[in-house]
Amino acid sequence: MPYEIRKNGDEWCVYKKTGGESLGCFDSRKGAERQIAAIYASEGSKSLDGTAHIQKSDGDSGLRLMVIRTSNAYRDREGEIVSQKALQGYVESCWKNQTFVGTNPLLLWHGGDPVGDIIFADMIGPFLVEVARERPNAVINVALDGEPLLETTVKAVWDALEQESDLGASHEFYYNTSDREDRVYEQILKTETSVLPRWAAANLMTDSEVIRRPENG
Repeated sequence: MPYEIRKNGDEWCVYKKTGGESLGCFDSRKGAERQIAAIYASEGSKSLDGTAHIQKSDGDSGLRLMVIRTSNAYRDREGEIVSQKALQGYVESCWKNQTFVGTNPLLLWHGGDPVGDIIFADMIGPFLVEVARERPNAVINVALDGEPLLETTVKAVWDALEQESDLGASHEFYYNTSDREDRVYEQILKTETSVLPRWAAANLMTDSEVIRRPENG
C-alpha cells in the first residue's frame, strides 16, 4: 500500500509512504482508514502492488461504493479470532494473485441476492478493510433462506444503507477443522461479506459506510 496512517498528537493522519505532506488528518483512525479507501476508489486503479485491480467501465461511474472494516485479529463476541495471518492471506491471494477476484459478493445479513461486489481489500494494521461497489439496479430478493420472498431493488437497498449511521460488517468463510478447536482461524477462504446493523455483528469493531463516487468518476 502506498499510503499509511500515522498518529500526530490527538489526530490520525494519512501520508504517502514515499513521503510528503499529510493528505488529511482525522479525530479517529476510522476516519483515516475511510480516507485511504476513498483515495483508492477515486484513483480507480491502485492496489497493494500498484497494479490495476479496481477497474472502471463506462457504465459504473454512477454506482456507489462502500468502505467496510470487515474484520480484525481480535476475539469477537462469539469467542472467535480470525488471525492477522489469515486475513493477510486472503488479501494476498485475492488481490495480489487474483485467485478469487469476483467471488466475494456483498450481501445483507448473510442472505438474499447480492447487492454489491468487493472490488478491493487490504490490511491496515490488524484490520481488514474492503471496498464494495453497488451492483447495477435490478429487482432482487433479500429474504434469508427459508423466509418468504422479499422483493426490492439494489438501488433501494443502497439508498437505505446510505441513511444508516451505525452499520457493522460480517463475513463467511471456509476454514480448517483443526482451527475450530481453539477458535483461532489461521487460514480462511472467504465466500462473502455482509453488511448488517452493528449491534448484530459478532465483532463490534467493524463498520460499513456508503460513499459516493465523484461525478466524473
